[in-house]
Amino acid sequence: GLSVSEGLRIMAEYLLPTPHLETVDGIPLAEVREGGVETLDMSGKELGAGGGGMLACVLHRCASLLSLDVSSNALGDEGCFAVITALRKLCSLTSVSVGCNDMTPDGGLRVAQELLSHPSLTSIGLAHPILTSIESLRVADLVSASATDLQMPRAQLGPGGAGVLVAPGVGDDNVLPDV
Repeated sequence: GLSVSEGLRIMAEYLLPTPHLETVDGIPLAEVREGGVETLDMSGKELGAGGGGMLACVLHRCASLLSLDVSSNALGDEGCFAVITALRKLCSLTSVSVGCNDMTPDGGLRVAQELLSHPSLTSIGLAHPILTSIESLRVADLVSASATDLQMPRAQLGPGGAGVLVAPGVGDDNVLPDV
C-alpha cells in the first residue's frame, strides 16, 4: 500500500502546479510556485500533523528560504520532525522557530538535536512546551552548532539542566545568549 508520507508527496506534486490553487492547509502554494520565498511564517495556522507533512513536501521547492516559523501548529512529533527533516537540504536557512507544537519531551529533544546539527542555522526557537528538559542534549552538540541564538522561553530546565549549557573546561566565551 501507499504510505501517508508518500501520499502527501504525490498530493503536493499534483497541487503545486495547479495555478488556481493559492493555498492548501494555509500553505502559500502561489508563493512557492513563484520561487524566491525567503520568509515563510506559518505560525498559528493549525496545520496539524498532516499539514506538517504537506508542508514538508513543498519545502524542497524553497531553496532560497532564510526563515521559517512553524510554531503553534499542533504538529506533534511526526509532523514537526517531517518539517525539520525537510530542512536538511536548505543551505540558506538561518532561522527556524518550532515551539508550541504538542510534542512529547522525547520528540522535542529529537527535533532540537536535528536543528542543532543544521550547518547554516544561526537562530533556533524552541519555545515551551517543546522542551521540558534539555539534560539529554550534549554540550558538544551546543558548542559545535553554528547557532548563535538559542531561544527557549519558559523552558523547564530541571535539576542540573542549566549545567549542560556551560560545562567546565569548555571556555568562558562559549555562553549561548537568550537562554
